[in-house]
Amino acid sequence: PCPQSYNPASGYIVTANNAVAGSDYPYHIADSFAFGYRAKRISDLIETSPGPIDIEYFQQMHGDNYNIGAEEMMPYLLSVDFEDEELQDMQAWLADWDLREDMDSPQAAFYNIFFKNLLLRTFDEMPEDDMPGGGGHWYEIMRTLVSSPNSAWWDILSTTGLEARDEIVTMAFEDAIKEAKKLMGSDRNMWSWGEIHTLTYEHQVMSNFPLINNAFERGPFQTAGGASTVNNTWWMSSSDGYIVEGVIPSERMIADLSNLSNTLLIHPAGQSGHPLVRRASRRLPGKAHWWLSR
Repeated sequence: PCPQSYNPASGYIVTANNAVAGSDYPYHIADSFAFGYRAKRISDLIETSPGPIDIEYFQQMHGDNYNIGAEEMMPYLLSVDFEDEELQDMQAWLADWDLREDMDSPQAAFYNIFFKNLLLRTFDEMPEDDMPGGGGHWYEIMRTLVSSPNSAWWDILSTTGLEARDEIVTMAFEDAIKEAKKLMGSDRNMWSWGEIHTLTYEHQVMSNFPLINNAFERGPFQTAGGASTVNNTWWMSSSDGYIVEGVIPSERMIADLSNLSNTLLIHPAGQSGHPLVRRASRRLPGKAHWWLSR
């Protein structure tokens, strides 16, 4: 049987791929779980709601792009004493970020580029198959690691010196500035997360065939969110870019138990895999596909 709870004292139940039962639970559920960033954010939104939670507030929750992993990392990043003026200027600019991975956010684009480069700089000597994939587990690893400035993980084994945390962070910050300019131009005010964080709906079968695949695929669409945000649009730090890979909100439902006819449901990529069926792209990229633009 699955874990269950009846009328909990909190008044609500939250689950977002995280472990909802402790290690003493007698039945096997899964081999791995989400670390809990999304569940924590959902709980925070419930606890801080301005009033009774209605359908509109639930919609806002489903489309929430707040990055708790960045919330934990930013105080340290803003405390780094960069010597280079360009790095200092970029650091001050990043401090204005509201930590939301909105589609039009330039700081969200830069932060994600930085975090990817930080992972690659820190774990560059790991086997290719074991390179960081990003997401909540790696947020937690880096949150723990930055509290150990002289950890052996910071050292670059191929050099004769002994590198420490701030040196690696500085290198990653420099790498991020170069990559951001290459991807989006020199004017940071024109950057946006959606420009590099795109989503293409692929057909499970026909995307394997060149030329024909274009008739079945939809996109790319600019999108918001990221790995381990409530609006879960996963990208892989081990990949070359920042496109959504593998994980998107597969379905979202808000059920009004007082009036089931008022229930809202979203299923991505339309209702049919056949390109000639009028409902194939019915929900793209219109209002029902609201999580793209949150």
